Amino acid sequence: MQYCVHAHTAVAIDVGLSSDEIRALRGEIPIEVAFTDDSERRLIRWIDAMAGATGPVPSTVWDDVRASFAAHLLVELGVTIGATLFLNRFATGFELPTSAATAERLEEAGMQ
Repeated sequence: MQYCVHAHTAVAIDVGLSSDEIRALRGEIPIEVAFTDDSERRLIRWIDAMAGATGPVPSTVWDDVRASFAAHLLVELGVTIGATLFLNRFATGFELPTSAATAERLEEAGMQ
């Protein structure tokens, strides 16, 4: 799990997410503190529901995300969620180590 958190944190830094946004996505602060846009919060709730689902995603979550995002985007994101879950499980199962370079970058950013 540590490898996945480190890898995704490094990508989040690379794409320009703020420190608060990264910390919120890591579960360190509430999502509502870092993400004030309703559409972004709806999308995060949907992603969390998709990633943690043991059954259908609740219709209220679907209704909320569909109000802000086109169906084709949700399909693309759904495929990305599935691929990411597979890669996370793979990395965790094999206990892949975080590279020294990534660990150093995260430490410099205060995100170890």
